Amino acid sequence: MVQTKTFMFGVDHLSFVDDTYEVYGVDDPQNCTITLTGEVAEHRGGRQNDIRATAFHSRQAKVSIGTGYCDVELAKLFSGGSITSLGTSAASVTTGTATGINTLYGTSATIISACTSVTINSPTLAKTTDYYIKATDYSKIQVTRLEDGKVFSEVTLSGSSTANDLDSDRGIVLYTGGNVASLTPNEKCYVSVRSAINSINRKLQINSINASKLSIQATVDHDGYRRTMNVPIARANGSIFGNSATEFQLQDVEFTIENSTALSELCDIVIQG
Repeated sequence: MVQTKTFMFGVDHLSFVDDTYEVYGVDDPQNCTITLTGEVAEHRGGRQNDIRATAFHSRQAKVSIGTGYCDVELAKLFSGGSITSLGTSAASVTTGTATGINTLYGTSATIISACTSVTINSPTLAKTTDYYIKATDYSKIQVTRLEDGKVFSEVTLSGSSTANDLDSDRGIVLYTGGNVASLTPNEKCYVSVRSAINSINRKLQINSINASKLSIQATVDHDGYRRTMNVPIARANGSIFGNSATEFQLQDVEFTIENSTALSELCDIVIQG
């Protein structure tokens, strides 16, 4: 029998179908590998206890896919949970005001009385993060930026309607009221600042909603041939979350394949050309 020239390289397309028949595609598939394993039972006998017969059982099938593109919908598909759209308006930035000062620690709320508002003077420099404000003395505060833990120099508050730097890097200032000398030391508050939202503002919440079973199809076109791998039923064992200091981080997700009763198969591979 002559071996046909069906050498394949890479993967061109990778798509998923969920239990409501929604179709999802992966923009940059890196790999798609189906692995079949099982246990081999041995029957031995004779003087040398040689293997006389073998039986293959307890078969296990898995498929592993890789991608460097972390879409919110794709992440939900693999890990479950729910997606919340937070809107794309930038009201908190265009009006120049961050959300109010909120007490974290302490009951007297003297920082809120002393600090009347937080204003964003440079909306293009603003980044979404929180600022933790601590009263270090009766008229002094210290600010820490949450995103990178940067601690700003201690600020002495003075006078009503006075502008004080909250984040000098990004043009965010804090205005004081009349109680600037009546702070409670060690009291803590926070302020939330949000950058302008241009296209996307969504949150994936990992909660009690489990990931659904999926159908998977991987296709590669090479040298005039097309090979398609189909997996009727699979469940993801992971997610595509993660950040890395490397230039690109590829995430691999493994799926457990179930035997499809309707098709009486684990998977199929079709070669056309």
